[in-house]
Amino acid sequence: MKFLLLPLLFLLSAAVHPLAPAKNVTDDFHGIDFKNRSYPYRFSWGKHKRINVRLENGKYEYDFRDERGWFDLSHVYITDLTNDGRPEAIVMIWHVACGVSCDGGSALFCIYSFDHHRLKPLWQYETGDLAYGCGLKSFTAKRGTLTLELFGRCSPWNRTASSTG
Repeated sequence: MKFLLLPLLFLLSAAVHPLAPAKNVTDDFHGIDFKNRSYPYRFSWGKHKRINVRLENGKYEYDFRDERGWFDLSHVYITDLTNDGRPEAIVMIWHVACGVSCDGGSALFCIYSFDHHRLKPLWQYETGDLAYGCGLKSFTAKRGTLTLELFGRCSPWNRTASSTG
């Protein structure tokens, strides 16, 4: 009975005295606001149209003649990918595209270092979309290696992604 009472008291005290909100990891990367900045992007269809995805509060919507969609900031991970003792930022953005219907969404990864008080782009990669069998299954970043695992029906352009620092 005592064992049940202690967790119950802990849960009730948390409701009365909520814990401080978790610090946003993006605040720890040299004051960069990843939710409100531009990211370069190149569409894979047509003439490979290039745009700047200007996130506002983590979101960007577009409405072109032949496609609509949006980008949504998912996560920012901070880790040392290049094994230089300094952290890099892995920015993960979901991209959903809609023509006649919407695809299942794809994951856009942008990796940055911080050099001379500025973000320096190191790598950018977009997975295939979930609707067509090439979506993101998992990703890990450890000991200088970033590994993306995709579902199996990827085009030859999307088959392998590996970067070692």
